Amino acid sequence: MAISRDIRCGPVHFNLRDITVEPVLFLYMFAVNVVLPTLQALAYFKVCIQRYNASFCQQLRNVTFQQEHSEENDYVQSTTSHWILLANVAMTIPACFTVMLFLGSFGDKVGRKFPVVLPILGAVAQSLASLLNAVFPYAPLGFLLIGPLLSGMCGGIIAALMAVFSYITHVAPPETKTTRIGILESMIFLAGTLGVFTSGVMLDGTSFTFVFGFSAGLQCLALVYVVVWLEDVRPPEPVVLRSMCGRWAWESLKEVMQFVRRPRAPRVRLTILLLVLSIDLILLCTVGELDILLLFLRREPLAWSQTLFGYFKGLENLLRGLVLMVALPLLKRKLRVRDTSLVLGGLVSKVAGLVLLGLATHTWMVFCAGVVSMGQGLPSVGIRSMSSSLVKRDEQGRLFSVVAASESVVAVLAALLFNTVYPESLHFFPGFSFIMAAIISLAAFFIVLYLHRTGTAELCTPQPFDRMAEETDTEHESSSRDEEDFHIAEVASEDHFGYIT
Repeated sequence: MAISRDIRCGPVHFNLRDITVEPVLFLYMFAVNVVLPTLQALAYFKVCIQRYNASFCQQLRNVTFQQEHSEENDYVQSTTSHWILLANVAMTIPACFTVMLFLGSFGDKVGRKFPVVLPILGAVAQSLASLLNAVFPYAPLGFLLIGPLLSGMCGGIIAALMAVFSYITHVAPPETKTTRIGILESMIFLAGTLGVFTSGVMLDGTSFTFVFGFSAGLQCLALVYVVVWLEDVRPPEPVVLRSMCGRWAWESLKEVMQFVRRPRAPRVRLTILLLVLSIDLILLCTVGELDILLLFLRREPLAWSQTLFGYFKGLENLLRGLVLMVALPLLKRKLRVRDTSLVLGGLVSKVAGLVLLGLATHTWMVFCAGVVSMGQGLPSVGIRSMSSSLVKRDEQGRLFSVVAASESVVAVLAALLFNTVYPESLHFFPGFSFIMAAIISLAAFFIVLYLHRTGTAELCTPQPFDRMAEETDTEHESSSRDEEDFHIAEVASEDHFGYIT
């Protein structure tokens, strides 16, 4: 159980009780960033070794050898990309159903602790399944899908993010919500700093089995933290058991549909829709870039090693994490920057980084792209904060389950799109996929620019808790008010304290 203890360091102070799901997300994403590039490298190795031999595959890392055997290199790259696509599908489709039909409503109706636990269990299963694939490298390539499938059935990364963001938006005071979300989001990048860097050095120095075993240990540590430290957040009324067992999935789906169709002020409904669309476009580019980046960097003329890839991803994630932990609080507290301004600035950083990466022909250009894109963590923070401010507290789980469901669909589309376009563009412009991602990110930029110009940042500004009234039928009584007043009354009246810990 969390301990209340105030810690001061000069003008900065915080309470240990405020540390909730941040360590969980750090450990989870640390393990994910260890597993993901290692699993891609394992797929690359299995594809190559089952078609050629170990000596040939070892020499394929050499630039000159790649040029001399371009046809074989293209085969390994294309086939690996195909299996990465299948692994993404195997994880995201089950995850979509798990989040939509179970975890989202479970957090709102039963408690927010179990939705944090389940994805961790799935990640442990994935690490162990990947370890077995490493032990038996000549096993059929289809066995690569077992780990992602098990993780997806437990919700996968999408469920983990849904669970922790639902938790933090529920417990965080409105005046610090954006900052708390930013700190939580920074855990993703700081974990990536250690995870990807560690995986590269560890893989070059040890073996696939050691790396996957290490990842399973990290997830077990996260599980212990949740059980021992994290407080549950539960509704005051218990859920009927027959609903949990017999009709839970159907009722959950109906509740999600009711949430989507619920009467709201027209401007509020449009804002939610545009925010979800924006974060989906951003995720489309992020997932696509992640799928093809290792293949792109291992190809000549760059021909990176796994260790160099780890250095790059480590630096990239460190810079993004520092922006969220240091720059974001200063921008919010000192300069009172609007959330839409944060999103726009982050998207500019993302677009510039993608363009530079797509044009990169030298190692220094790739590292410059990582520095230029250091602000790309800001968009998701601003969008999550704004969207969570548009619904009441007992709808946070359903909101993020809808977002997670749309993200799972987008993740599949990203895998299909980028893993199809990348092999087809190898012969004329290997960096074409990154330029395509930059164009898609520009679409998100113009959507947020529209929200910024129309004053949506003020619409999404959360009201202090002590000014909120008791829940009333505001939706039916405020039809004569203008749209802004309607929304403020709706949030103020419906955002209640009907949850216990």
